[in-house]
Amino acid sequence: MSQSSTERSNFSKWLWVAALTPMCLCGVVMAVLFGTNLVTLRQTTQQGSLRNTQARLTSRAISLTSAVRLKATEQARAQTATAIMQAMSDGSRYPLILSDAFDVNSRNWLNGTYESGKNKTTLAVSEGKYQWHLTAGAKGFMQIVTTDVPLTPKFYLGVEIKQLSGPVTADYGVVFHKSEDDFYYFNIDGNQYYRVNLWQNNKWKPLVVARKNYAIRLNDVNRLVVVGDGANYIFYINGQFVDRMSASELNGGAFGLAAQIASPGDDVMLEFDDFELRLPPDTGLPTSTPNASNTVAPTSTRTRTPTRAP
Repeated sequence: MSQSSTERSNFSKWLWVAALTPMCLCGVVMAVLFGTNLVTLRQTTQQGSLRNTQARLTSRAISLTSAVRLKATEQARAQTATAIMQAMSDGSRYPLILSDAFDVNSRNWLNGTYESGKNKTTLAVSEGKYQWHLTAGAKGFMQIVTTDVPLTPKFYLGVEIKQLSGPVTADYGVVFHKSEDDFYYFNIDGNQYYRVNLWQNNKWKPLVVARKNYAIRLNDVNRLVVVGDGANYIFYINGQFVDRMSASELNGGAFGLAAQIASPGDDVMLEFDDFELRLPPDTGLPTSTPNASNTVAPTSTRTRTPTRAP
Protein backbone atom coordinates (compact mmCIF):
# COMPACT_ATOMS: atom_id res chain seq x y z
CA MET A 1 0.00 0.00 0.00
CA SER A 2 1.28 3.48 -0.89
CA GLN A 3 1.92 6.17 1.67
CA SER A 4 -0.98 8.34 0.39
CA SER A 5 -3.43 5.47 0.77
CA THR A 6 -2.30 4.92 4.37
CA GLU A 7 -2.70 8.56 5.17
CA ARG A 8 -6.22 8.63 3.70
CA SER A 9 -7.17 5.58 5.83
CA ASN A 10 -5.86 7.15 9.03
CA PHE A 11 -7.64 10.39 8.25
CA SER A 12 -10.94 8.51 7.83
CA LYS A 13 -10.48 6.82 11.21
CA TRP A 14 -9.84 10.10 12.97
CA LEU A 15 -12.79 11.61 11.22
CA TRP A 16 -15.05 8.83 12.59
CA VAL A 17 -13.59 9.29 16.06
CA ALA A 18 -14.18 13.04 15.84
CA ALA A 19 -17.77 12.44 14.75
CA LEU A 20 -18.60 9.78 17.34
CA THR A 21 -16.98 11.46 20.35
CA PRO A 22 -19.57 14.28 20.70
CA MET A 23 -22.36 11.73 20.26
CA CYS A 24 -20.94 9.57 23.03
CA LEU A 25 -20.49 12.57 25.26
CA CYS A 26 -24.09 13.60 24.58
CA GLY A 27 -25.25 10.10 25.41
CA VAL A 28 -23.36 10.10 28.66
CA VAL A 29 -24.72 13.52 29.56
CA MET A 30 -28.28 12.44 28.69
CA ALA A 31 -27.88 9.26 30.68
CA VAL A 32 -26.65 11.23 33.65
CA LEU A 33 -29.44 13.76 33.33
CA PHE A 34 -32.07 11.06 32.85
CA GLY A 35 -30.78 9.14 35.83
CA THR A 36 -30.77 12.30 37.92
CA ASN A 37 -34.34 13.11 36.89
CA LEU A 38 -35.36 9.53 37.55
CA VAL A 39 -33.85 9.64 41.01
CA THR A 40 -35.48 13.03 41.63
CA LEU A 41 -38.83 11.66 40.43
CA ARG A 42 -38.50 8.64 42.68
CA GLN A 43 -37.55 10.83 45.61
CA THR A 44 -40.47 13.18 44.91
CA THR A 45 -42.86 10.22 44.67
CA GLN A 46 -41.50 8.72 47.88
CA GLN A 47 -41.73 12.05 49.66
CA GLY A 48 -45.35 12.50 48.48
CA SER A 49 -46.20 8.98 49.62
CA LEU A 50 -44.51 9.65 52.95
CA ARG A 51 -46.44 12.88 53.38
CA ASN A 52 -49.70 11.07 52.56
CA THR A 53 -48.86 8.34 55.05
CA GLN A 54 -47.99 10.91 57.70
CA ALA A 55 -51.25 12.74 56.99
CA ARG A 56 -53.24 9.50 57.32
CA LEU A 57 -51.45 8.63 60.56
CA THR A 58 -52.04 12.14 61.89
CA SER A 59 -55.73 11.92 60.96
CA ARG A 60 -56.03 8.54 62.64
CA ALA A 61 -54.24 9.82 65.72
CA ILE A 62 -56.60 12.80 65.89
CA SER A 63 -59.61 10.50 65.46
CA LEU A 64 -58.34 8.13 68.16
CA THR A 65 -57.61 11.03 70.49
CA SER A 66 -61.09 12.45 69.91
CA ALA A 67 -62.67 9.03 70.50
CA VAL A 68 -60.68 8.54 73.69
CA ARG A 69 -61.64 12.00 74.94
CA LEU A 70 -65.30 11.44 74.03
CA LYS A 71 -65.34 8.09 75.79
CA ALA A 72 -63.65 9.58 78.85
CA THR A 73 -66.21 12.41 78.89
CA GLU A 74 -69.10 9.95 78.59
CA GLN A 75 -67.66 7.79 81.36
CA ALA A 76 -67.19 10.84 83.58
CA ARG A 77 -70.78 11.94 82.94
CA ALA A 78 -72.06 8.42 83.63
CA GLN A 79 -70.05 8.20 86.84
CA THR A 80 -71.32 11.60 87.94
CA ALA A 81 -74.91 10.65 87.17
CA THR A 82 -74.51 7.34 89.02
CA ALA A 83 -72.97 9.11 92.01
CA ILE A 84 -75.84 11.59 92.09
CA MET A 85 -78.43 8.83 91.81
CA GLN A 86 -76.65 6.79 94.46
CA ALA A 87 -76.60 9.77 96.83
CA MET A 88 -80.37 10.12 96.36
CA SER A 89 -80.90 6.69 97.95
CA ASP A 90 -80.30 8.30 101.35
CA GLY A 91 -83.72 9.68 102.16
CA SER A 92 -82.75 10.97 105.59
CA ARG A 93 -82.02 14.40 104.13
CA TYR A 94 -85.55 14.72 102.72
CA PRO A 95 -88.41 16.08 104.83
CA LEU A 96 -90.51 13.30 106.31
CA ILE A 97 -94.21 13.32 105.43
CA LEU A 98 -95.36 9.90 106.54
CA SER A 99 -93.65 7.07 108.40
CA ASP A 100 -94.78 3.92 110.15
CA ALA A 101 -92.70 1.39 112.06
CA PHE A 102 -95.88 -0.68 112.69
CA ASP A 103 -95.28 -0.81 116.41
CA VAL A 104 -99.00 -0.15 116.84
CA ASN A 105 -101.76 0.36 114.32
CA SER A 106 -102.14 4.08 114.98
CA ARG A 107 -102.71 4.78 111.29
CA ASN A 108 -105.62 2.38 110.84
CA TRP A 109 -104.01 -0.01 108.41
CA LEU A 110 -106.35 -2.66 107.10
CA ASN A 111 -106.60 -5.61 109.52
CA GLY A 112 -108.51 -8.85 109.44
CA THR A 113 -109.23 -11.80 107.18
CA TYR A 114 -110.75 -11.32 103.75
CA GLU A 115 -111.92 -13.89 101.25
CA SER A 116 -112.72 -13.55 97.56
CA GLY A 117 -113.81 -16.80 95.99
CA LYS A 118 -111.24 -19.31 97.19
CA ASN A 119 -108.54 -16.69 97.69
CA LYS A 120 -107.83 -15.67 101.27
CA THR A 121 -105.89 -12.74 102.78
CA THR A 122 -105.10 -12.13 106.44
CA LEU A 123 -103.60 -8.77 107.40
CA ALA A 124 -102.43 -7.73 110.87
CA VAL A 125 -100.20 -5.14 112.52
CA SER A 126 -98.46 -7.33 115.06
CA GLU A 127 -95.06 -7.66 116.76
CA GLY A 128 -93.80 -4.44 115.18
CA LYS A 129 -94.56 -5.58 111.62
CA TYR A 130 -97.38 -5.40 109.12
CA GLN A 131 -97.95 -9.11 108.50
CA TRP A 132 -99.58 -10.50 105.39
CA HIS A 133 -100.72 -14.06 104.82
CA LEU A 134 -101.94 -14.81 101.30
CA THR A 135 -103.47 -18.11 100.16
CA ALA A 136 -104.44 -18.71 96.53
CA GLY A 137 -107.47 -20.78 95.67
CA ALA A 138 -108.26 -21.59 92.05
CA LYS A 139 -105.75 -19.06 90.71
CA GLY A 140 -103.13 -16.54 91.79
CA PHE A 141 -104.10 -13.04 92.83
CA MET A 142 -102.74 -9.67 93.93
CA GLN A 143 -103.30 -7.82 97.18
CA ILE A 144 -102.89 -4.03 97.45
CA VAL A 145 -103.26 -1.77 100.47
CA THR A 146 -102.94 1.96 99.80
CA THR A 147 -103.02 5.18 101.79
CA ASP A 148 -105.13 8.22 100.99
CA VAL A 149 -102.06 10.48 100.78
CA PRO A 150 -101.59 11.80 97.23
CA LEU A 151 -98.20 11.78 95.55
CA THR A 152 -96.69 14.97 94.21
CA PRO A 153 -94.36 15.00 91.19
CA LYS A 154 -91.34 14.61 93.50
CA PHE A 155 -91.28 11.93 96.18
CA TYR A 156 -89.17 9.38 98.03
CA LEU A 157 -91.01 6.16 98.90
CA GLY A 158 -89.41 3.33 100.87
CA VAL A 159 -90.30 0.16 102.75
CA GLU A 160 -88.66 -2.96 104.19
CA ILE A 161 -90.04 -6.35 103.17
CA LYS A 162 -89.25 -9.92 104.18
CA GLN A 163 -90.76 -13.12 102.79
CA LEU A 164 -91.17 -15.57 105.66
CA SER A 165 -92.52 -18.54 103.72
CA GLY A 166 -93.93 -19.62 100.41
CA PRO A 167 -92.73 -20.14 96.84
CA VAL A 168 -89.97 -17.97 95.35
CA THR A 169 -92.34 -17.05 92.51
CA ALA A 170 -94.26 -14.71 94.80
CA ASP A 171 -93.45 -11.03 94.28
CA TYR A 172 -93.95 -8.05 96.58
CA GLY A 173 -93.17 -4.36 96.72
CA VAL A 174 -94.80 -0.96 96.40
CA VAL A 175 -97.43 0.59 94.16
CA PHE A 176 -97.40 4.29 93.33
CA HIS A 177 -99.43 6.78 91.31
CA LYS A 178 -102.44 4.57 91.91
CA SER A 179 -105.57 6.13 90.47
CA GLU A 180 -108.76 4.09 90.29
CA ASP A 181 -107.53 0.73 88.98
CA ASP A 182 -104.30 1.96 87.37
CA PHE A 183 -100.87 1.96 89.06
CA TYR A 184 -97.12 1.35 88.79
CA TYR A 185 -95.75 -1.69 90.65
CA PHE A 186 -92.08 -2.00 91.70
CA ASN A 187 -91.42 -5.46 93.10
CA ILE A 188 -88.90 -8.23 93.80
CA ASP A 189 -89.16 -11.99 94.21
CA GLY A 190 -87.35 -14.89 95.86
CA ASN A 191 -85.33 -15.60 92.73
CA GLN A 192 -83.56 -12.23 93.13
CA TYR A 193 -85.40 -10.59 90.24
CA TYR A 194 -86.86 -7.10 90.26
CA ARG A 195 -89.23 -5.47 87.77
CA VAL A 196 -91.52 -2.48 87.26
CA ASN A 197 -94.92 -2.95 85.66
CA LEU A 198 -97.82 -0.74 84.72
CA TRP A 199 -101.39 -1.95 85.29
CA GLN A 200 -103.69 0.06 83.05
CA ASN A 201 -106.89 -0.69 81.12
CA ASN A 202 -107.06 -4.13 82.74
CA LYS A 203 -103.73 -5.31 81.38
CA TRP A 204 -100.08 -5.36 82.35
CA LYS A 205 -97.31 -3.48 80.57
CA PRO A 206 -93.67 -4.15 81.54
CA LEU A 207 -91.74 -0.89 81.97
CA VAL A 208 -88.58 -2.41 83.44
CA VAL A 209 -88.32 -6.06 82.43
CA ALA A 210 -87.43 -8.66 85.06
CA ARG A 211 -83.71 -8.48 85.85
CA LYS A 212 -81.65 -10.45 88.32
CA ASN A 213 -79.73 -8.45 90.89
CA TYR A 214 -77.69 -9.86 93.77
CA ALA A 215 -78.44 -6.79 95.87
CA ILE A 216 -81.65 -8.69 96.68
CA ARG A 217 -81.07 -10.70 99.85
CA LEU A 218 -82.44 -14.21 100.05
CA ASN A 219 -84.44 -15.13 103.15
CA ASP A 220 -83.76 -11.71 104.62
CA VAL A 221 -85.09 -8.16 104.84
CA ASN A 222 -84.94 -6.12 101.64
CA ARG A 223 -85.48 -2.37 101.50
CA LEU A 224 -87.09 -1.03 98.33
CA VAL A 225 -86.99 2.67 97.45
CA VAL A 226 -88.52 4.64 94.59
CA VAL A 227 -87.49 8.26 93.97
CA GLY A 228 -89.83 10.08 91.60
CA ASP A 229 -89.26 13.36 89.80
CA GLY A 230 -92.00 14.10 87.30
CA ALA A 231 -91.96 11.34 84.69
CA ASN A 232 -88.52 10.09 85.79
CA TYR A 233 -88.05 7.36 88.39
CA ILE A 234 -85.02 5.83 90.09
CA PHE A 235 -85.12 2.48 91.89
CA TYR A 236 -82.98 1.21 94.75
CA ILE A 237 -82.68 -2.10 96.55
CA ASN A 238 -80.92 -2.17 99.91
CA GLY A 239 -79.37 1.24 99.25
CA GLN A 240 -78.00 0.24 95.85
CA PHE A 241 -79.10 1.93 92.64
CA VAL A 242 -80.50 -0.77 90.35
CA ASP A 243 -82.48 0.94 87.58
CA ARG A 244 -84.28 3.98 86.23
CA MET A 245 -87.15 4.67 83.85
CA SER A 246 -89.20 7.41 82.26
CA ALA A 247 -92.96 6.91 82.18
CA SER A 248 -95.74 9.44 81.74
CA GLU A 249 -98.85 7.25 81.75
CA LEU A 250 -99.75 8.07 85.37
CA ASN A 251 -99.29 10.88 87.85
CA GLY A 252 -100.73 11.94 91.18
CA GLY A 253 -102.79 9.20 92.78
CA ALA A 254 -101.99 7.23 95.91
CA PHE A 255 -99.26 4.80 96.98
CA GLY A 256 -99.08 1.70 99.11
CA LEU A 257 -97.99 -1.90 99.59
CA ALA A 258 -98.62 -4.88 97.34
CA ALA A 259 -97.95 -8.59 96.93
CA GLN A 260 -98.82 -11.17 94.32
CA ILE A 261 -98.91 -14.96 94.22
CA ALA A 262 -98.83 -16.91 91.03
CA SER A 263 -100.43 -20.33 91.22
CA PRO A 264 -103.39 -22.15 92.78
CA GLY A 265 -102.56 -23.37 96.27
CA ASP A 266 -99.67 -20.93 96.82
CA ASP A 267 -99.38 -19.86 100.45
CA VAL A 268 -97.15 -16.89 101.28
CA MET A 269 -96.30 -15.01 104.47
CA LEU A 270 -94.71 -11.54 104.36
CA GLU A 271 -93.69 -8.78 106.75
CA PHE A 272 -93.58 -5.04 105.94
CA ASP A 273 -91.74 -2.54 108.13
CA ASP A 274 -90.42 1.04 108.24
CA PHE A 275 -92.74 2.39 105.59
CA GLU A 276 -92.07 6.03 104.77
CA LEU A 277 -92.82 8.82 102.35
CA ARG A 278 -90.39 11.70 102.04
CA LEU A 279 -90.58 14.64 99.72
CA PRO A 280 -87.50 16.25 98.19
CA PRO A 281 -87.46 20.07 98.33
CA ASP A 282 -89.57 22.29 96.06
CA THR A 283 -92.65 20.08 96.19
CA GLY A 284 -94.88 22.54 98.02
CA LEU A 285 -95.18 20.23 101.03
CA PRO A 286 -93.82 20.95 104.53
CA THR A 287 -90.02 21.11 104.69
CA SER A 288 -89.73 20.56 108.45
CA THR A 289 -89.69 17.21 110.19
CA PRO A 290 -93.35 16.63 111.06
CA ASN A 291 -94.69 15.88 114.50
CA ALA A 292 -97.91 14.15 115.46
CA SER A 293 -99.95 17.22 114.59
CA ASN A 294 -98.72 17.74 111.03
CA THR A 295 -98.05 14.19 109.84
CA VAL A 296 -100.77 12.95 107.52
CA ALA A 297 -102.28 9.69 108.73
CA PRO A 298 -103.23 7.24 105.96
CA THR A 299 -106.37 5.20 105.67
CA SER A 300 -106.25 1.72 104.15
CA THR A 301 -108.29 0.38 101.29
CA ARG A 302 -108.59 -3.04 99.72
CA THR A 303 -108.61 -3.06 95.93
CA ARG A 304 -109.66 -5.44 93.19
CA THR A 305 -107.14 -8.13 92.37
CA PRO A 306 -105.74 -7.95 88.80
CA THR A 307 -104.30 -10.96 87.07
CA ARG A 308 -100.66 -11.75 87.76
CA ALA A 309 -98.06 -9.32 86.43
CA PRO A 310 -95.53 -10.58 83.89
